[in-house]
Amino acid sequence: MIKVFGGGNMFLGRNRGSMGVAQRNIEAARCLLGGRGLTASVWHVGGQGYRNVIFDIARGEVWVRHVGLRRASGWA
Repeated sequence: MIKVFGGGNMFLGRNRGSMGVAQRNIEAARCLLGGRGLTASVWHVGGQGYRNVIFDIARGEVWVRHVGLRRASGWA
């Protein structure tokens, strides 16, 4: 089973066009998998924030938790 996680923008206000590093990484993953005839069962990519990826090596399971970004009030 193939799962793909990542390609998110981790910094608010830092979008540098439609093809920033995060988006290029997502497209690279799609091309690499597609070029080998593979299909991911799970795609959790893009967006704002970061991800925690948890591996259970004994059972061969993996989970992801996405934490979105929010602006801190009172900061200049």
